[in-house]
Amino acid sequence: MKVVFMDKQKATKLILLIICFAVYFIINSVALPNSTVGMSPEQIQELTDQGKKLLTPEGQQVLALMVAVILAWIFEVVPIGIASVFALFMVPT
Repeated sequence: MKVVFMDKQKATKLILLIICFAVYFIINSVALPNSTVGMSPEQIQELTDQGKKLLTPEGQQVLALMVAVILAWIFEVVPIGIASVFALFMVPT
């Protein structure tokens, strides 16, 4: 007798959900080219004086969240409505 804890479709959705969370945390923690994460205020002021547009930490969090939610929508890991409401509550204020 074969014991099955989870069918193949549920296992695939669980793996894709884990991938979505991993993508969120990777994008959120990596210093992007125009990100101000880890910069001192003097460095930020110097770059803005040069006319460069910078991505704030909040902007990077929103970018990471949108990529993760769009992946969840594409792969239908969770229903679209649930992913949308989850995204609304996760946006940094």
